[in-house]
Amino acid sequence: MLVSEPLKLNSAIDGLALRQVRIFGVPSPPKRVVVNQQTTADFSYRSDTKVLTLPSLSLLMSDAFEIQWL
Repeated sequence: MLVSEPLKLNSAIDGLALRQVRIFGVPSPPKRVVVNQQTTADFSYRSDTKVLTLPSLSLLMSDAFEIQWL
């Protein structure tokens, strides 16, 4: 699980969005990926590098978010 919880907000991150995430060290291909309690089918996994990629996100950096792979 990947969790982001901003500790202190300031105007420097207003409007900044996370568009893509790569998670290294995922031991096996996920059957399902959930972003903020919403299942997404837009992910890929490379078993040779054990990297999970979510290419099309739009997560505001000023908001808490959670990514799970199952």
